[in-house]
Amino acid sequence: MLPEKLRNENFRFIKIRKGDKRPIEIDWTNKNNYTFDDPKFVQWLEEGNNYGVVGGFGKLLIVDFDNKDFEEEYLPKLPETLTIQTGGGGKHL
Repeated sequence: MLPEKLRNENFRFIKIRKGDKRPIEIDWTNKNNYTFDDPKFVQWLEEGNNYGVVGGFGKLLIVDFDNKDFEEEYLPKLPETLTIQTGGGGKHL
């Protein structure tokens, strides 16, 4: 299920297989990306697959914390926002 805050017609998403981090389609930065309500993307999610959020579309900025020390220092300085726990234990804001 896609979080409500990501259901924005200006944002774009890519198809990723469950348990993986890589896009399954080439040229995803230009062509093979989807709006949250695109029937192909909705079906992909309904089949239990994963997705990636593409930054830049709709002025979406993604902050990726992979380093715990960096996260502890800078996370409290950022405004409250949607936070996702990554498969690797980091956070995406």
